[in-house]
Amino acid sequence: MAKAKAKHRQRVSLQKRRRDLIKTTQNRKQKQESTSRKRKAEEARKREADSRKAAARLFDPTSRTLLVGEGNFSFTRALVRRWEAERRASAPPGAKNPQSIEDLVGYNVVATCLDTKEELVEKYPDVKDIVREIKAYGVTVLCGIDATCLLDSKRIVKALGELCEGDLAEAEAEAEAAALEGQDEEEDEDGGAQAKLAAKFGFDRIIFNFPHLGCGVKDTEENSSMHRDMLEKFFHSAHSVLAKDGQILVTVKCGEPYESWRVPRLATGTGLLGVHSSAPFDPRMFEGYEHRRTVGAPQREGVLEPNVDVFSDKTQSRTLIFVHAGQSQKNSKHGKKQAAAGARARSDSKDSLGSLYADDE
Repeated sequence: MAKAKAKHRQRVSLQKRRRDLIKTTQNRKQKQESTSRKRKAEEARKREADSRKAAARLFDPTSRTLLVGEGNFSFTRALVRRWEAERRASAPPGAKNPQSIEDLVGYNVVATCLDTKEELVEKYPDVKDIVREIKAYGVTVLCGIDATCLLDSKRIVKALGELCEGDLAEAEAEAEAAALEGQDEEEDEDGGAQAKLAAKFGFDRIIFNFPHLGCGVKDTEENSSMHRDMLEKFFHSAHSVLAKDGQILVTVKCGEPYESWRVPRLATGTGLLGVHSSAPFDPRMFEGYEHRRTVGAPQREGVLEPNVDVFSDKTQSRTLIFVHAGQSQKNSKHGKKQAAAGARARSDSKDSLGSLYADDE
């Protein structure tokens, strides 16, 4: 009897120890999971903050900014909305609203699309409201602009000339002074004195988000060839209106067929541009941005359908940044640090862009 009781007590003790051990293990696991969730949440917040800082460095209202190939102009809207929110947040209490057009956050922005006004409205039913909003922020909106021949467009030259009015006046004064001293330059055969000055000063940022012809060609190689040809012409064209220290930002999706376009090689192949760096493109950083396809906005029962092609768990995008050839590190006080950062960025991008960067540096 005593032995049976002893065995029973031992069994009960073992069961209790086992339950305590299981409970301790579960508590430890829950604590580890909680710590892991907190760490991931903190890392996500840090990434978001870093993305916002990176976006802030790339886009600012004081830079002369040209957007080409805009669809429904929602990216332009996202930019000016954010700048306006930042302006209001930083304004002292009781500050007045901008009193002149030059004070509006979108004054330095020229947003363009290839479509005519009629095509634009037919493709993107929401575009009228968007254009009305961004114009209220001071943005210049131009339709029917071919991004592959920017300097040939009188409207682009005029818009840039207006943004560079102060610089142009100074340059013209210098030219007049030089003429008085007998050092006048030869007249432009096509009479493009303003175009020449506009090209000299240029845009600080030229942005082309998700370039696509929307041609519907099924043959992959032929399709890629057509896009490579378009992008090569664009880089030549953008260079002609790019400021000395300006940047060209081209955002593309990762994966095929976009890797086959070999965008960095196209840019550097012109002999005019160099690869500066790249950055992940997260549309969540641009509130109000709604990517639309070149062929138009998909609809379902009359309601615009969000396009998640550019950002999801399966799809990522990157912004490739180009500068004048030889300028990527030359103008930086921290050239070595920037070079290392650029190398890391290019290394990281290889994981998501694959062969896009291969042999392109």
